[in-house]
Amino acid sequence: MRITGYGIHDTASRAVLNSNKSIMPKSFGAVKKSHLTGLTLACACIFKAPLEKFHSEYDLSNWAEENLQLLFEDAEVFDNLPQRAQRMQQWRNYFRGNDGYILPPPAALVIFNSIIKDLRPDNKKLPPPVNVDVINKTILEIEKAITEDNKYTFNFCKQYQKNLNLYFLKSSYSELDNENTGWVFIPSQSHDLEHFEDNINKLMLFSYKTWCTKSFNAPFYLAGGDFHIYMEKGNPKAVIRMYNDYIIEIQGEKNDKTIPCRYLKVIENRINSKHLTVTPKIQDLLKEAYLLDTRLAQIKKDLAQAIENNDIIQIFSYFNMQCEKENICSYLLKKIMAFFSGKSYSRGYELKNFFEPEDFTLAELGINENDLFKKITKIKRDAVFTHSSVTNLGAVEYIGGSLSLYKSSVSCLGNLKYIGKNLNFKDSPLTHTGKLQMVNGIPIAGNIPVDDLPAMLHVSNK
Repeated sequence: MRITGYGIHDTASRAVLNSNKSIMPKSFGAVKKSHLTGLTLACACIFKAPLEKFHSEYDLSNWAEENLQLLFEDAEVFDNLPQRAQRMQQWRNYFRGNDGYILPPPAALVIFNSIIKDLRPDNKKLPPPVNVDVINKTILEIEKAITEDNKYTFNFCKQYQKNLNLYFLKSSYSELDNENTGWVFIPSQSHDLEHFEDNINKLMLFSYKTWCTKSFNAPFYLAGGDFHIYMEKGNPKAVIRMYNDYIIEIQGEKNDKTIPCRYLKVIENRINSKHLTVTPKIQDLLKEAYLLDTRLAQIKKDLAQAIENNDIIQIFSYFNMQCEKENICSYLLKKIMAFFSGKSYSRGYELKNFFEPEDFTLAELGINENDLFKKITKIKRDAVFTHSSVTNLGAVEYIGGSLSLYKSSVSCLGNLKYIGKNLNFKDSPLTHTGKLQMVNGIPIAGNIPVDDLPAMLHVSNK
């Protein structure tokens, strides 16, 4: 099918298209990347378009349109859940418009591919809602960046989500300061029926990744009561959920039915200032939170010197995690190898196992966990990073048991080469295996996408 028009429906969209000069008809012996700009250039690079076969950018656009149609068809596998199917159809309708494509097919192909990238038939992730103004803003930002640097890399979906959050923050019932810290109020269906669908989208966007309102429970819960979400620098940290006029739930990032001590006073001030009604169950949870807050204060006092000195052995031992200096033979071998490589090597530490305390995280004590793992070279048994603030496993080369990154913040495996048993990366930001060479006794290729790890390795993203 030939392109008959781009369907420019509004002034903002027209400005976006006019900013991309690559849609103008040109004729070359063969299209080269140097002839392309903006998202058209990005499309050619991302999808490795066979430019040598194209005589004009219209040929490239036709090629992109064919691939976009195929992507639309392939993406129908993600229509397995009603709310996701609805969002997917909104995106298809947006791209197709009423009288042709609203964007050049190369741009649409790049954007739609990014929107569906993290969706899987067996997960419940939702594509973001369609907002034309925010889409246009994001395109203009990316076009400008590519114009300034044709090697500029981007994640459209991530940048769009960020802009969408800012858009809704400005249009919400919010009490935020200049750093986007403060409370956002999202009224229930009975309190704002006219904007209920928009408010559902806001609730999803402002929900932390572990909250069920991030996806499919948002409509049901918002139909029952208001939400008060505490944001810190634009990131959700705590939520008060109402049912009618009663507080039915208070959660933090961990979503573990406990009230986060770090935000206890902020939450209590919100309850008092808005005269929110507390049920006996919530009152009990507040009392438990105050008891835990007192306990944390004592732990901070006990470990004050160790935290200041980053005394790894004392910190881990306090929480019954056996920690000792690296095996002398291993240390000497690494030191000799480093010497012949013209480098220096200082002795690291070995942990028996790793886990976060049951009721709180090490980060809540003011401990920088990434700093701890800059010196840990080996974990002999299991390592569980659920709810941990660790983002990089640092110097760890060996984990003798299983590694669980479930609901963790780990996005980089650092120097990790060996996992003795299973790997679980469900709900983690990890995308690639880095230096990892073996899982569960089976060798793997280096730095591959974690989704490509074979099932025989007993890895899990479920």
